[in-house]
Amino acid sequence: MQANLRDLTKCVYSKRSRVGASGAGAQLEAATQVPGARVVDMSPVVCPDGRRCPPVIGNVLVYRSGSHLSDTYASTSTDALARAISKATGGLLGAG
Repeated sequence: MQANLRDLTKCVYSKRSRVGASGAGAQLEAATQVPGARVVDMSPVVCPDGRRCPPVIGNVLVYRSGSHLSDTYASTSTDALARAISKATGGLLGAG
């Protein structure tokens, strides 16, 4: 990203390529093997338009080292995670 500070669009990832290169497929498959397991999809938080994953959202750097979430972005996403967990557990866990 540092090489493209004047044009951050060069640092946008395709959601399809990013998810395909991640461990999401294996995690989803593993979840099917556990009765009652639910998967929380946080991709809408990282790829808000459903197609592209920008390097900066709301003036916060999303990625570090290419594909790892930055600590700051992870911290700003805790409310969204709590809502997703609450929804996945029918309100048993997380603040809806």
